[in-house]
Amino acid sequence: MAEALSARKKEAMSEAIVKIGAGSSYTDGDVLFACNRGMIARVWAQQICSVRDAQRNGSGWILVDSVARDWFEQTHQFRFRRVSATEVIRINLLTRDRTKLSELPNDDGEAIDIRRFLSRRKSNTANAVFGEDGSEIWYGGRVDTSAGRMAKVWQRIARKTPHKAEDMRHQFWPMGRLDIRSHLAIRIDEATDQQIRDITSPRVQRDQNGRRMWKRKRDDGTDEMKASESGPPDDRKDWQPATNARRSRRIAWRRMLTDLNETEPRVRDAREPVGDELPDKWLGKRYRSKQQPKQRLNQIEEKGQED
Repeated sequence: MAEALSARKKEAMSEAIVKIGAGSSYTDGDVLFACNRGMIARVWAQQICSVRDAQRNGSGWILVDSVARDWFEQTHQFRFRRVSATEVIRINLLTRDRTKLSELPNDDGEAIDIRRFLSRRKSNTANAVFGEDGSEIWYGGRVDTSAGRMAKVWQRIARKTPHKAEDMRHQFWPMGRLDIRSHLAIRIDEATDQQIRDITSPRVQRDQNGRRMWKRKRDDGTDEMKASESGPPDDRKDWQPATNARRSRRIAWRRMLTDLNETEPRVRDAREPVGDELPDKWLGKRYRSKQQPKQRLNQIEEKGQED
């Protein structure tokens, strides 16, 4: 087991999705999107636990033992269970506190029109309601998709489906057919959440002294611009960072063609998927980045003001 965990840690990597050619206010090589191991694990779990693919009963509700319910059970703050025609018990899944809700306000002034609520949910064939008519279950409140929560979701996925978190297919971002043909996925060293945010941030506009620029709308509709490196120029909340590009970082992907064993014409051809197809009976077809050496984070370059 220790060797398997060590191997997984060694294989862990992030990915950057790169724009090929200019368009939609992006420039060639812009890092459109980046993801680390935690984000990849989360999106695979979401797809496997999707309510759209869950098995339903004749009432249109999802079966209570569905893996889709495990996602909600592990990530949501509240579970709601209908106990009568007009009453619901809300359980805080963190504290286990129980609150009764009905059509009449409780001591805290909370109320619910359960029949109207469920009628509206049933009109949506992709609803996230579980159980049988009269004893429905649903979830709400804050959502926690932290690493600890995802580990619990994956434990349940492994019990109920053929999927395992350590499967190689789940180490890379699942891309759709159009995504893999229009963009290029580059594998990079594992990045923190903050590094991911930095990689995909817009390019900030600066003045001649290198200070960050901020802007807001005046009452007459024109833009007011001010420079301030430490934050908004004053305590007014309508200041926004001034930017002059959708992305501040890019990857010179042409330098990586040898590692990818690809040619520029093939990468630029939207009819050619530069990646590996992953057929799956459970999820249908997905695609992943083409086999390639892991790249360093310093392959991601900061764009200059002249770009």
